[in-house]
Amino acid sequence: MEYLADKLTRYIISKGTISKEDYGVYKYGLQTGMEMILCMAISSLIAIYLKSFMEFLFFVIVFFPLRAYFGGIHMKHFLSCLICSCTVITCVLILSKKFVFANWISLTFTIFLLAGSYALALGIMKKQKTDRDEYCFLRKQQKRIAIGVGVVALCFYIFHISLFGALLMFITFIVFSSLVLEALQLLMGIER
Repeated sequence: MEYLADKLTRYIISKGTISKEDYGVYKYGLQTGMEMILCMAISSLIAIYLKSFMEFLFFVIVFFPLRAYFGGIHMKHFLSCLICSCTVITCVLILSKKFVFANWISLTFTIFLLAGSYALALGIMKKQKTDRDEYCFLRKQQKRIAIGVGVVALCFYIFHISLFGALLMFITFIVFSSLVLEALQLLMGIER
């Protein structure tokens, strides 16, 4: 992906669309975008094969904002990230169909995991000495997202939508677990 991003960025520069000074930013953006598209394409095909495409869309809609604003562990290499991401998405889709819990169990665990994720994200930001403006912005977004996910979980409970309630519980478990791993990584002083 890096090679392709490099070639595309150099092509865009040669056409005069961007300046040479922006090379690094565009290369990074293109590489990240291509990697994300590949991961989503593979995961979409897996979801279609599992007959879980709607569940996959729900997963993406909920998981991406949680992961983007709460954080979590990151892989150092694209291939390991791709394999891990596709495996996690596949496992969550399978587990949410095989293990549909009583609505109150899904709601309780989702709320507990959201609260734990919110607290862990705070601790991680403090440990990383996040800039004050960034800290305020992230906390505001985290609060909005946590409340939104909590409301969705409550709606699934009220309307007895067990499949998506279980899926939401598994999504929050993945985010919480990723934050635990990131916190452990920080405590042990392991570089990303």
